[in-house]
Amino acid sequence: MFYPSIAPLQAGFLPLGEGHEMYWEECGNAKGLPILFLHGGPGAGCSEMSRRFFNPQKFRVILFDQRGCGRSKCADPLLGLTLENLVRDIEALRIKLGIEKWTLFGGSWGTTLALAYASLHAHRVQGLILRGVFTSTKAELAWLYQEGGAARVFPKEWQEFKANTSKLSDPGAIVVDFSDWRSVLKAHLLHLHGKSDAKRDAASLNWAQWEQSVMSVAGLPRVTQSDVDRSFNMALISCHMFLSDPWLSDESRWSQFEYLTDKPCHIVQGQFDLVTPMHTAYALHQSLPKSQLTVAREAGHASGDAALAQALIKTLDEW
Repeated sequence: MFYPSIAPLQAGFLPLGEGHEMYWEECGNAKGLPILFLHGGPGAGCSEMSRRFFNPQKFRVILFDQRGCGRSKCADPLLGLTLENLVRDIEALRIKLGIEKWTLFGGSWGTTLALAYASLHAHRVQGLILRGVFTSTKAELAWLYQEGGAARVFPKEWQEFKANTSKLSDPGAIVVDFSDWRSVLKAHLLHLHGKSDAKRDAASLNWAQWEQSVMSVAGLPRVTQSDVDRSFNMALISCHMFLSDPWLSDESRWSQFEYLTDKPCHIVQGQFDLVTPMHTAYALHQSLPKSQLTVAREAGHASGDAALAQALIKTLDEW
C-alpha cells in the first residue's frame, strides 16, 4: 500500500530566532511537484513513514518538524510558539528552498496549519490535500476534551481518563470541571509545568492514552513509560496552544474561506473519525466550490488505518 522507504535528498536546520532551529528534509524527485507535509499534534513530528505516502518519482516532498517538535532544536519549546509564528516558519522554509508554489498536505492539526498558511499566502498555494479536518474551534475541543462528546462513545476510556486526571490534583490546588475542556487542559498543564517529575509523567501519559484510545478503528497499543518523552511534548504543546494562542481564539478566521475558492482541495476523511468528526470536514467541503470529499468508510482518525491510507495514496497518485 505505502511506497517503499526512501532517504532524504537533503536535510538541514533552519534558524528561526529565539533559540529555535527547525529540522527540514527534502525527498523524492528534486524536479517533481512540490508538496509540503504538515504533521499533526500540535506537538508531534514527522517520521520515516511520513515520506511513504508519496510517489517518489512524481513529488518533491518537503517535510519539517514544527518548532518545538521532533528533531527541531530549541532552548524552550514554548518560546514564540504561536500559530502565527508557525505560518512564518513555513514561509521562511519556502523561501529557503526557492519554491514558487506548493501543494499543502495536512493531517489533523496539520489542516489547521494548512488553512492558516493559505489564509495569508494563498498566492503560494497550488492546492490542498487535507486529512482528518480539524480547525481548532471551541466546539471541536469540547468534543474531545469534555463530557458529552467522544466521551459518550468511549465511556470506559473516558472514566479512566477522568480518574487519572483527578489523581493528579493536589488537595485544594485545583478542582477539575469535566464539563469544561479548558479546565481539563489547565489541570494537565499545571503538572506539565510543575516540578514533580512523577506528576509530569503521569499527566503526559494520561493525555496520550486518552487520545490513543479514540484514534483508530483497529485500536492502538496502550502507551507505556517508554512513550513518556513524546507524550510530554504532545501534551505540553497542545495544552499551551489550545488555551492561549490568539489566532485560535478568533474563530471568525475559520468561518469564511474566500482565499480558497479558486484552489483545488481534496478532503479525505475517515467515516468513524472520533477525534475530528466528519461534520467539520463536510462543512469545509460545502464551503469550497472546487473541493472534493472522499470518505474512507472503514477508517478512524489514524492515517495508518488501512482504508484511510489507501484513500490518501490514491488521492495523491491522481493529484
